[in-house]
Amino acid sequence: MTTDERRIAGPERPGGQGLDPNQEESGNRAIIALLTDPKHGDLTDIVATYRFASLPDENGNNVPPEGAYEVWSRRGMIRFQRFIDPAGGYGYEVIEQSGQNPIANQDPTMLSTIAEELEAGAKSGNPGTDPNKAYVEPEHYSHPLAYERLAQLFDSPNAPDLVISPKAYAYGRQPGQHGALDVCQSRAPLVFSGPGITPGAKDAICAQVDVAPTLAKLLGMPLIDGMDSTGRTSSERGVEPDVYLKRQDGKPIDEILDTDASGELRTRPERAYIMLLDGLSNTELKERLERDKESIPNLARIIEAGAMFTYGTTVNFPSITWPSHNALGSGAWCGHHDVVNPTYYLRESKETVTPQGMQFDTGRFVGPGVETFYEAVHRVFGKWDPSIPQGERN
Repeated sequence: MTTDERRIAGPERPGGQGLDPNQEESGNRAIIALLTDPKHGDLTDIVATYRFASLPDENGNNVPPEGAYEVWSRRGMIRFQRFIDPAGGYGYEVIEQSGQNPIANQDPTMLSTIAEELEAGAKSGNPGTDPNKAYVEPEHYSHPLAYERLAQLFDSPNAPDLVISPKAYAYGRQPGQHGALDVCQSRAPLVFSGPGITPGAKDAICAQVDVAPTLAKLLGMPLIDGMDSTGRTSSERGVEPDVYLKRQDGKPIDEILDTDASGELRTRPERAYIMLLDGLSNTELKERLERDKESIPNLARIIEAGAMFTYGTTVNFPSITWPSHNALGSGAWCGHHDVVNPTYYLRESKETVTPQGMQFDTGRFVGPGVETFYEAVHRVFGKWDPSIPQGERN
């Protein structure tokens, strides 16, 4: 397939995010400043954006295919485009490069243990035995799913003009900080435990957006004519219903499901509980289970009875609380559910909002193109009625 035959896919809903031609000079100046500032430049891993080749029309349509995503660093820069892959989902192609490709290494299995983190810290010139001080330089870590995770962010009109990912250790406020694109901050623990799950350690590679579809399959929810990661419904793609949620960027993790020869689940859970351990490193949890599981007896019991992923799960970018929680709860990246940060700017209404500070009011910021997993469960099974005896519930 030639490039001309590809359907280039820029930002889904242009609304001011990224850089348009009117921001050419100011955008370039900002990128240079972020990478060369005497105090902060050395702490910046990458600066990324989507650069429009021309302004979209008043309805945000006709995004020119010659526009491209850009990733800048001191090591080098790339421009890449996203396109519809006939095999399903998106594909990505680097169309320009100067120096090194700063996100070329996207290996999701790198630095999967505390020992490997300490070794990478030593290679970076920061030897020691404290994993909270295993300061790893970019050449010694990877950026899992970097093309997909950067591109999805700019699908939302709530996305910034420029997004910055600092080096893995550069926040400085506290050990274990999160938010960046690198593998250390982008790998969360993932455990499934209960009926329908084959227990044991799993080497499967997965992402946060795969969790909701996996739960949907476990609960026996039906496939619907919903949107996949490209924003097109099953019928628009010319296939039978193939997703469980209104917008589903992920897929079920079939490797953990206990199925018979025909592919049917041997058992199903009656209900599903989702427990979040915000900011917990997968390597830290593995180390604790190996050396001090007595300190976390209940969590250890759940894990031992279930399936734990050796390489955890790749989280949303930004890899921070509210965008990630809503990715888990919707099966959609933050560029599609629209909660792109704990605090962000709504260009249309000219206001700054803080969904994380509103806790249970966050739902009103979720975009109309997605449904939460809870909404999907109610759509399929109806509202919870505690008066119905347990054995008679659907």
